[in-house]
Amino acid sequence: MVTSPPTTSAPSTASNAFFNNFFLDGVLDNTAKTLSLNSVPGQWFLRGTIVGGTITAASAASWLAMETGSTLDGVTLATTPFIYYGSTIHVKDGLRSLPARSLT
Repeated sequence: MVTSPPTTSAPSTASNAFFNNFFLDGVLDNTAKTLSLNSVPGQWFLRGTIVGGTITAASAASWLAMETGSTLDGVTLATTPFIYYGSTIHVKDGLRSLPARSLT
C-alpha cells in the first residue's frame, strides 16, 4: 500500500531457513541516500514507492523484484531489477542507471 502524503517506512521482512524476503510496501524516502541490497542476501520485493537516491546490489544473492504498481521516483539504479511478466511499473521524475543496465 502506498501512503499519502509520502512517508518513510522501513521494509517489512519474512525469513525462512533458505533465504530472506524483504517487502518494500508503502513509500521509502531514499533521497540523497544509497539503498544497498547487499547487507543481507535475499530477495527484495518492491510493492510500493522508492523516492530518490540510488539502489545498489553487487551480489547475485540480492536482487530487486518489482511488482505491479511499483513506482521508482527520481531513482538511480546501480543494479538490474527484475520486473514480473505482465507487471506495470511506474517511473516518475526520471530513471537513471549506473552503469547502463537493462530492465528484465
